[in-house]
Amino acid sequence: MNQKDLKGFSLLEVLITILLTAIGILGVVAMQSRSIQYTQDAVERNTAMTLSEQLIEIMRANPCAIYEKVPPVTPMAEELKSTSLFYGATATGGCTGDPNATTRATTLRDAWVQQLQNALPGASYSVCRSSTPEDCDEKGSMLEIRISWQGRDAYCDGQCNFFTRVEI
Repeated sequence: MNQKDLKGFSLLEVLITILLTAIGILGVVAMQSRSIQYTQDAVERNTAMTLSEQLIEIMRANPCAIYEKVPPVTPMAEELKSTSLFYGATATGGCTGDPNATTRATTLRDAWVQQLQNALPGASYSVCRSSTPEDCDEKGSMLEIRISWQGRDAYCDGQCNFFTRVEI
């Protein structure tokens, strides 16, 4: 029988094909795994953004807990309180002369904190006056909301942070 008459694949060719296919499939599985991690991170960051927007609206609905005088007089930077019940989960400083407004603001803040802790693992927050981004110098008319939580993967080194600056 002549070598030219033999047709088909050798065992070596089949093994090489299987090896290359397996490497390709492993690459796709690794990409899928990373995609799931990035999606989870995006969901957590979107949740933090939504929660910070909710806190902003709660603060706007309760101006007496933020401003020395209601309605604030220009310039607003000088009207922001140095302490407010919104500046932290255990902060104090309610509405002067209106205990019902203080109770309402505290109840809304506490409900928001509970929602934050339920939505993001190991979550905490702080609010401070900030004249420059990521600098709580207690100056200026901007409030900075910082939300931190325990990340589920190594994407943000275990501690994820979200910052929002807003002028109320």
